[in-house]
Amino acid sequence: MGHFFGHASVLSNIWFHWGLATLALLLPGRTILIDGWRGLWQNAPNMNTLVSLGTLSAYMASCIALLFPQLGWECFFDEPVMLLGFILLGRTLEQQAKTQAAVSLKSLLALRPKMAHLIKSETDEIQKSVDIPAFDVKVG
Repeated sequence: MGHFFGHASVLSNIWFHWGLATLALLLPGRTILIDGWRGLWQNAPNMNTLVSLGTLSAYMASCIALLFPQLGWECFFDEPVMLLGFILLGRTLEQQAKTQAAVSLKSLLALRPKMAHLIKSETDEIQKSVDIPAFDVKVG
């Protein structure tokens, strides 16, 4: 990006990265973080607890590295954002797959016949066919 915007661009500014990471945690990641900490607080941790711990620990370590540069730590604000992004992408793909499966199941159920042909044998030689609703068909 430095080739297009120069080396002193806002895209390479660490405070810009901090702002984007903070927005990503507060806006799209808020529900994951709240649910994760709620699960931890209620002593019933879930997957969101694990994601929250990883995301917030990486974010806090980067904030400490940003505020105290004499420590020599690396700032890596992109890792918590990427982690949240992958989780949200996975949930979106899962929801799309569930929706598609529900649509497919409904279209498959629409193919069911409405009427069934019941063949009764009144005598050994005479067979009689009667149309009945398909939902009235029972085993036996």
